Amino acid sequence: MRSLLQSAYILHARPFRDTSLILDIFARQHGRLSILAKGARQAKRRAVVFEPFQCLELSWAGRGELPVLAQVETTYSCRLIGKVSMYSGLYLNELLVHLLHKHDPHEALFDDYDQCVRHLESPSIVLEGRLRFFEKRLLEELGYGLALLTTTDDTGREQLIAEHTYYYDCERGLIDMSFSGDTKLSMLPQISGRSVKALLEDDYNDINCLQEMKRLMRYVLNYHLAGKVLQTRTLFRRSDVDV
Repeated sequence: MRSLLQSAYILHARPFRDTSLILDIFARQHGRLSILAKGARQAKRRAVVFEPFQCLELSWAGRGELPVLAQVETTYSCRLIGKVSMYSGLYLNELLVHLLHKHDPHEALFDDYDQCVRHLESPSIVLEGRLRFFEKRLLEELGYGLALLTTTDDTGREQLIAEHTYYYDCERGLIDMSFSGDTKLSMLPQISGRSVKALLEDDYNDINCLQEMKRLMRYVLNYHLAGKVLQTRTLFRRSDVDV
């Protein structure tokens, strides 16, 4: 069985035998899957470079866990220059590899990823905003959306106050620091009501808010990664890159 030609990005490529590659891809209509690119490492097949951050049109044939690449065309190629852009792109790919189930379509998320890739060479604050937006959308697509609309406290009130500071717990959502005496909560990330409102409204223009959003997202993603280590975070630390 041969698939229809469709948009896809390569998340990771690894050698297979002497001349081929196994490509982990994110396809618009099929989600994440692996395909075999026979002869991809031979000179005659190098008209298309099988690298990340290229939007390709792909089709493949076969019903097993490793169908064979049938047709490929390049439609967009992002040539990244600099550590921030490169590491940020690799970070996005690692999130998808670790968190998406295979053969689970996410067409809206594919479009979000495509737009984020096209912003990888943007100025720092723009890029950081796109990364936070993508993290938020990824969590929503997986059914792990952030519980930001209400807050709980000892009086049972539900409201969001810009001037207040909140803890965030993956099981309980926002917890107003003003009404909580639980010392165990000090291990949780803190975020201001102002930053919560900015995140709800997809407003990523304030540097201070972005820093709080980043701490929140790292905590939530680590929770759902369940012990899986992102290699790009190690690269960030070693290179003094912080996105």
